[in-house]
Amino acid sequence: MQLEIYSLIALKDQISVSLEAICDSYSSLLWDIEFYQCGCFEVYIAASPQNVSIFQRGRIVARSDDAQHFGIIESLQLETDAEKGDYLTVTGRFLACLLERRIIYPTITANGSYEDIVRKVLSRNVISAGIRNLPGFSMGTVSGDCWQNTTRMQVSYDNILEWLYSLCETIGGSANVRLDGNALKCDLFSGTDRSLLQDDNPHIVFSDAYNNLLSFSYAADDAVHDYVLFQPAASCFLFDYFFFIISSAVAMGKTHSFLMEEELLYSLLNTIPPMPWMETG
Repeated sequence: MQLEIYSLIALKDQISVSLEAICDSYSSLLWDIEFYQCGCFEVYIAASPQNVSIFQRGRIVARSDDAQHFGIIESLQLETDAEKGDYLTVTGRFLACLLERRIIYPTITANGSYEDIVRKVLSRNVISAGIRNLPGFSMGTVSGDCWQNTTRMQVSYDNILEWLYSLCETIGGSANVRLDGNALKCDLFSGTDRSLLQDDNPHIVFSDAYNNLLSFSYAADDAVHDYVLFQPAASCFLFDYFFFIISSAVAMGKTHSFLMEEELLYSLLNTIPPMPWMETG
């Protein structure tokens, strides 16, 4: 698998994309595709003069086997080591992160399908927004029944990236921005249910028995308690009431504390008749 590095230049309302280099000499590659948030990537490669000149902030990183996801370089870290050599760590997020640079302004009130609402928000803030345009940005394909459901909403001043993925999580869809020639396309789609709750699609089960878990952890902690404080009135000091409170405390599994004066507490305890579980002497 090769990495393709592109330069991206904004030209008014358009972009110019050109291939700068093809790389297959990296030491490691992390390509994290997310469903309800913007994905990210990391390239770990020897810090040769050629690689340092190729991997520059703002450039696009693509995989030769993935035509849907493209990353934009946001961070570079150069580390020197006399024994292991010099290495360059290149990190960034996928192209959907460009939407993080815009907010929803002014207030948008919409009534219709989720697809129409997203189109309206992007049109007014990214596509046909004058000086606030993202050059070369346009809507791409839309698939999935979830985007055809209707709703009413009002939104203003939200970060577009955060708002979009929050909406995706609400309806069970997702969004992705891909490179299509000299254009940026925003696709809306829905996922495929492969859970055990359905029988239409093959199931995907993550389990140690299937050898598809690298590691897992489990922790239990009783150190954190929820406290509920009771301070009943003197007229409420009846055995039935007190026993009900204790029973509820046990059933709820919480740590309860009773606030009452010592004299009233002693008076209450003296009124409780002996029970089978109480010691007598």
